[in-house]
Amino acid sequence: MNESILTLSGSLDTEGASGIEAMFRQAMRTSADGDVIAFDMKRVTYLNSGGLKAFFTCLEHAQKQKQSLRFLNCSEDIIELLRITHFDRFCELHPTNT
Repeated sequence: MNESILTLSGSLDTEGASGIEAMFRQAMRTSADGDVIAFDMKRVTYLNSGGLKAFFTCLEHAQKQKQSLRFLNCSEDIIELLRITHFDRFCELHPTNT
């Protein structure tokens, strides 16, 4: 099992969502069944429904390929939002390391 880490930054809103999906598609091209794709959220300053929609699309594609997603270095606010929207049922959520 391999892990690809995608580093995200800035606002993950409707405009930023296209960047998420583009990075994810690139990682999918080089990954295999059972691999993990991780989003490093350390530099993310904002996340709204546009970003959540992009993550949901990534999750659907990952599950079809028998891959899993992780969210790394999440702020408390982002973890709360991901939990409210039930991403924690399908993905690993890891807080920011201090």
